[in-house]
Amino acid sequence: MSVPVLREAPAPPSFAVRSGLWLFARHLFTVMVTVAVVMAVWAVVSAPFVMVFIVDKSFSASGYAGAALWVAGVVGVATLAITPIALVLERLVLRGGRVWTVAGVLLPVVLGVAIAGGVVAMFKLTGSPGAYKAVGITAFLMLLLVIYWPVLWALNLASFVLRRIRHAYQVRRRP
Repeated sequence: MSVPVLREAPAPPSFAVRSGLWLFARHLFTVMVTVAVVMAVWAVVSAPFVMVFIVDKSFSASGYAGAALWVAGVVGVATLAITPIALVLERLVLRGGRVWTVAGVLLPVVLGVAIAGGVVAMFKLTGSPGAYKAVGITAFLMLLLVIYWPVLWALNLASFVLRRIRHAYQVRRRP
């Protein structure tokens, strides 16, 4: 009984594709998802206020649409502002060791705790309007990064899984 010898198959592709087009598409999609998630949260939070204005018959659809566009614009600009930070963090995680990988996985959790700590510090420790604005802007940017970072890595993971499946299929098809 002979055992078939498998030819050497090329190594599966690396975790993250290094092409500039994939990098651009991945981060652009992540920006769009981040804006969509924040807009959905904003719609849910503002829904009770809209209901009150509808009941009072003072609801203005154009005013609400203008506010929604303003929020989407602010979120879009802020998300584009954190994109370079996410690029640097992504490269550190991909090229660093296990410590950077663990740091990348724990980043959303740490940022969520930092947001809560910043809000508590804002009300308990400081009383100046400048501190309120600084903590508010920082919490907003951290909130965006908390959404942005997991979406980005979900895309990386999906790409990795699809490449592994494709590689396994190609290896199986070879005679």
